[in-house]
Amino acid sequence: MSTRVAARCPTLFQKSITRSHSTLSIALVAGIATCALSLIITHLAQVFSPAARPGGDFTVVLMAARALLGGHNPYAVIRSWATASDPGAALYYPLPAVLVAVPLAWLPAAIAGPVAFGISTGGLAGYLRAANRPILPLLLSAPFLFAASAAQWAPFIMVMGLIPALSGFAIAKPNLGLAMFAYRPSWRGVAGGTALVALSFLILPSWLHDWRAAVSSTPFHRMPLRWPGGFIVLLALLRWRRAEARLLVVLACVPQFPFFYDQLLLWLIPDNEREALTLTWCSWLALALWLLFSSGYPSREANLTTDAPYVIALCYIPCLIFVLRRPNVHSEPILLPPASIEDHATVCDADRDANSTRAIVIPLLHHRLLLLHLRLHDLHRLLHHRKLSRLTAVPLQPYPHRDRARHHCRR
Repeated sequence: MSTRVAARCPTLFQKSITRSHSTLSIALVAGIATCALSLIITHLAQVFSPAARPGGDFTVVLMAARALLGGHNPYAVIRSWATASDPGAALYYPLPAVLVAVPLAWLPAAIAGPVAFGISTGGLAGYLRAANRPILPLLLSAPFLFAASAAQWAPFIMVMGLIPALSGFAIAKPNLGLAMFAYRPSWRGVAGGTALVALSFLILPSWLHDWRAAVSSTPFHRMPLRWPGGFIVLLALLRWRRAEARLLVVLACVPQFPFFYDQLLLWLIPDNEREALTLTWCSWLALALWLLFSSGYPSREANLTTDAPYVIALCYIPCLIFVLRRPNVHSEPILLPPASIEDHATVCDADRDANSTRAIVIPLLHHRLLLLHLRLHDLHRLLHHRKLSRLTAVPLQPYPHRDRARHHCRR
């Protein structure tokens, strides 16, 4: 921050500094609090169910990252581990997700998952605060609670997709990453994602085949369009020019697990705090109805998928109503205000100088026009003098009042 800018616009400079500190504080508080929340929930899950994974779903990706660092095929390692210890588990993530998890491979699984979730949530909360969007409705929603309990990737994909320079990392979870790309497309994101995929092929050429085999082995990840009543979401195409309508339609067209956490992206659709709170209350109502009416299913996975009708009715449909109430005009995704204090100071200078434009420009223009008039008058006098000099030898006398006016104008 330059002192020149602060001197030009001290009030705006102070407000920008205060806002930056507030955004950073909210990001730190949200990150630390959600990291602690995820750590407590995953620990309690292990206490009540020893078979639970210590780091939630992030445990599988963390193990794959360690296997990759050891020079092994992570998909083969996870298959062997699942056969011996966790039947039904598999590495459902592409190799770019494993590369993203490599920096946390040295941490224990019980800590790495909550830390990754806390960092992602802190970044998302800071972005939403800087963009003047409500934060608490998202943090208090049922999908966020389930994402914290499983150390899920949804906050990471959201914040990566919102920042064009980092949106290439959204390919770590391609189904949600595709929805974020529809919400905020970026050529930098395409370039970054392509580079990450190319690096994955250089490290393990067979990863795409192994990943497709792992994904095809689960029957529980389906498109919401195939859930009961899911086809209604396609009505959002009536507002196809809007970014939030594209997000809603694409999210309904990609496979996902209907256990709330993948639906956290829907909280980018509300345009104000009232809509966000409405969606949060609807999510808790969906959870209550599912807990009330779901029982008697043969497996845990089958029981977890029974909430699909409630997710459609109380998460997707409210978002569809929000979208249909808006006009079908081009809309921007959630964007940050100008980040540079110099940009703000330029606007401040323009506003300040606009009031003095008439006092400076108009008198100057008046003087210039007066000078032009006097010069044209001199030219006319000169031509008239030459014409008279041919007829008489008497020179033309000057006009004292004209000379005084010319002298005053030049001053």
